[in-house]
Amino acid sequence: MIIVSPTELYKLLKSKGIKYLYYSSTVRNACSMIRANTLMSFRLLSLNEITISPIVNIDLYKQSSMWNKIPLYLYNLHGYFTRQNKNGPVCFKLSIDFLLKIHSRDLYISKRNPLNQRSNLTKYDLCYSSVEELSQCFDALYNERKIHKTIILIRDKKSQIDLSEYLCEISLDYLNDRHLLFKKSEQALNNALKESGIGHLSVKPFKCEKFCFCQTNYNEMSREELEYLFLP
Repeated sequence: MIIVSPTELYKLLKSKGIKYLYYSSTVRNACSMIRANTLMSFRLLSLNEITISPIVNIDLYKQSSMWNKIPLYLYNLHGYFTRQNKNGPVCFKLSIDFLLKIHSRDLYISKRNPLNQRSNLTKYDLCYSSVEELSQCFDALYNERKIHKTIILIRDKKSQIDLSEYLCEISLDYLNDRHLLFKKSEQALNNALKESGIGHLSVKPFKCEKFCFCQTNYNEMSREELEYLFLP
C-alpha cells in the first residue's frame, strides 16, 4: 500500500506558494455537499441517500477506484485551460489546512486522471509513492504545463473535509445565453450555504480569461447537457 504523508504534502504545497486546492462538480451535487457541510465521494453520497446528479458512467468510476475518493486539483482547471471544467460548473476553493487533519491512509497523489488509466499500469505508475517523489518533478511538471495531471485524492473512509472550516470561495460558471438557468443555480447554491451555516460566503460568477472558450462550448451543448450540469 502507498502511504503518503499529508503533513509533508502540506509543507511542499506551502513551499510552492500553493495555499488552496480546488474541487468542481455539478450544481446539484455541490448543493448536496454544502447542506451536508462536507465534501463527499459518490459512494458516500449514495450511502447517505443524498440527491446527486446522475453519473455518466458509474461502472467507470467504480473500476477506476474514483467511486470512494474526492479529487482535488492544484488549480481551478477552468482558468488553467481557459475552458469550462469538465467535472462541473461549480468550483470550491479550499484551504490546504485541511491536510493537517487527513489520515495518511486516506491520501493519494495521482500522476494521471484515474478515469483515463490503462489496465496494465501498476499502482506506482498511477500514484506517487511519496511526497519526495512529487517534489523532485514538481517544477518540471509546472514548467511543462503538466501539473494538472497531479490530482490529490482523498478517500472518505475516515477523512472528511469540513466545508464550514475550509471552504474559502465558491464560483459558478456564467451562462451568457441561459441567464435564467444560471440565476436558478446561483440562488440554489446561496440557499444551501445559508441553510448549512456558511452564509458568510456567497457564490461568485467565475471570471474568465479574455480568450476563454467556455461560453462557446456551453452554447454547443444540448438543453439536457446543460440541465445536467446546472439544475439544482
